Amino acid sequence: MAHGFRPLSHANKEVVLAADFSKTGDRLATGSADHHIRVFEPGGLDGEWELVEEWRAHNAEVTD
Repeated sequence: MAHGFRPLSHANKEVVLAADFSKTGDRLATGSADHHIRVFEPGGLDGEWELVEEWRAHNAEVTD
């Protein structure tokens, strides 16, 4: 498998305002203007990132 950037079908309804990888690099968390935090992991044979968890944080944008 080639290393580098992989597609992310981010599932966010609005712009992503924050993103961070876990210390091990196997999870990516995003925060967006749609008030949600979403967690992704690489999955499948192609290594494409897949949504594994989602929370509505509060009634404001998630910025950090």
